[in-house]
Amino acid sequence: MTLPREKETAEPVFRMTARPRSFITINVTAIIVGAVVVLGLLFIRMLFNPVLFVFIIIVLAAYMVVDYVVWVQRGIRCIEIYDDRIMIYRGKAAKSERIPASAITGIDVFSKLSRHVVNIMLGGRVDTSLPGVTLFRGPRVRITDDAFDAGEFKQFVIYLEKISEKIG
Repeated sequence: MTLPREKETAEPVFRMTARPRSFITINVTAIIVGAVVVLGLLFIRMLFNPVLFVFIIIVLAAYMVVDYVVWVQRGIRCIEIYDDRIMIYRGKAAKSERIPASAITGIDVFSKLSRHVVNIMLGGRVDTSLPGVTLFRGPRVRITDDAFDAGEFKQFVIYLEKISEKIG
């Protein structure tokens, strides 16, 4: 994938590129785990019906296919961190989105099971007043580690934490 060159000449401090294979692996794993869970639930509830099982798996697989197609069209493919901005490239066409460091009002990083999620707040705020529930108000960019290398994503979070310290 060729990314459009930015007019600014500075080199990125950090660059993270998505790997479609990682995203596909996550989705296939979700289908397998989903099948095992559904099978277990159907046996526990004594409702095992092969037609119901196959129907649920087809629905789960269809959801994962749609998820992948949406990611191909609009998903984040590359992230570059510069001293004064973050560049995000989305979809097949690598459409660029420029986020000036001054526009970032907060950075929220959390994990759900083995999935890591980063929310870059752009004028909004994070509300954690309810235990176990996080509410986001206002515009934000949500980035998950689904299509990225785990080591690179950890480095990405470290760079974002440095930005977060600068904005206070």
